[in-house]
Amino acid sequence: MVNKYLYWNKDLEIRKYETGRSLLAIKNNYKNEGLSKYNIQTYKLNNNTIEIIGMIDGTKTYEEIIYLLSTKHNESIKKTREKLSMFLNKITNLYGIKINEQESTQKINMNIVQKYIYPHIASVEITHKCNVKCMHCFGNFSCIENNCITLEHIKVVLNDLKNIGVKKIEFTGGESAIHTKIKEILLHAIKLDFENISLLVNGIGISDEVVDIIIKNSSKIHTKVDLHSLDNEYFTWFSKIPNILDKLKSNIVKLAKSNVKMKVETIVTRKNVHEIENLAAWVHSLGIRDYVIRPATFMGRAESYDSELYLTLQDFKCINDILVKINKKYKSNISFMEGRRFRSKGFGFLTPHVEISYNGDINICTIDKIDYFNSRIGNIFEKGVKDIYHEKSEYIKDFLNLGDPIFKSLETKDCEQRSFYSN
Repeated sequence: MVNKYLYWNKDLEIRKYETGRSLLAIKNNYKNEGLSKYNIQTYKLNNNTIEIIGMIDGTKTYEEIIYLLSTKHNESIKKTREKLSMFLNKITNLYGIKINEQESTQKINMNIVQKYIYPHIASVEITHKCNVKCMHCFGNFSCIENNCITLEHIKVVLNDLKNIGVKKIEFTGGESAIHTKIKEILLHAIKLDFENISLLVNGIGISDEVVDIIIKNSSKIHTKVDLHSLDNEYFTWFSKIPNILDKLKSNIVKLAKSNVKMKVETIVTRKNVHEIENLAAWVHSLGIRDYVIRPATFMGRAESYDSELYLTLQDFKCINDILVKINKKYKSNISFMEGRRFRSKGFGFLTPHVEISYNGDINICTIDKIDYFNSRIGNIFEKGVKDIYHEKSEYIKDFLNLGDPIFKSLETKDCEQRSFYSN
C-alpha cells in the first residue's frame, strides 16, 4: 500500500452544499429477480471525514495522504499515521467500502460536486386564464378563469429570484400572453438581465406589442408555441375554439421571419398522427429547427376524454417510422417526448427548477396544480423565496438526493404508472 495509488472499490460522490453540509453518496449496482436495481446510499458526514475520503481518488499514495494531513493539521507523521489507520478501518466497516490499489496515478471512482439548494430555473405561472380549451390541458384552464398574479407581486418575485441566482425565467399559464400586464412583465425581466427568458404561449392571443418586444430582445427571449394541426376542422375540435388557426400560423411566421429563438410543440392524438410529416415540413420551411411532439398525458382535462385522444401501440410504431423519415430528410433531431422524462436527481424539481403558481405557492411539480398531491412547500406572498428555501433546506436536500424511478426495478414493478414517471 505504501507506494501504490489508492482508490475506493465503489463509485463515490461527495456532494458539498453552500450551507456547509456535505453528503457522501455511494452507488451500488446489483440484480435481483431479473430486475436491475440502481441504488445510491447517502450519508451525512463532517468536513474532516469528507476531506480524507476525497483524497483516496487514485492520484495519491498512502504516504502522500499522511504527509498532506500531517502538514495541514500540524501533527507528527506518526500521530497522523495512527489516526488514519483507525479512520480507514472504521470507514470500511461502517459504509461497506474498501480500498483498492493501482500502480500508476489515475483518478477513479471519485466525483466531487458542488450542490446548491437554490434553483437555476423558475417557472412563474402568471395566470390561470386561457383563451382556448385544449383537450389535453393538464390544468383544465379556460376563459372563465380570472386568477392571475398582479404586476407588483410579479416584480417582487422576479427581484427575489434574481437575487438568489436564478438564470432562466419561464412565464407560463393558463395563457401567459393574455395577462393584461404581460408587456410590463417582460420588460421588467429584461431589465433584471436574466440570461434567458422563456414565454410559453399558444400563439393565438399574443399582441403585436409583445411580438415586437420578443423581436427586439431576440437574444434573450425564447418562445415556445403550440401548433397541434394545420387542419382547421381538427384544430377546432382540439382547442374548442373556431377560426383561430390562421391567426396562430401568422404569428409563428412573423416570429420566424424575425429569427427569434422559438420552439414549436405538437400534442399528438389518434386523429392527427398522419399530420406529423406535414407539420414538420411547415415548421422546417420557416427555418425553425426546434420542433417537439408529445402524446397527451392522462391528467387534467384529458382525463374526461375517450380513446380518440390517446395513442395505441400501433400509433407509437407509426410515429417512430415517421420520425426516422423526418430526421433523415431534414438532418434534424425532432424528438418525441413520451410523457414526463426525468433525467436528474430529484426529477429536476425545486433544485434546479422551481415552479411558482399564480397564487404564490411554490410547488414541487410543474404540472401538478395540487389536484393529485399537496406539493406546496411555501408561498412567496407570505415569505421571500430565499427564506422559504432556507426554512425547507433539509427537505429540499433530501428530495434532491432521491434517485430517478427506473422502469424495471423492484420499487416500480407493481406500479401501474411506472411508464409515466420512469426513464
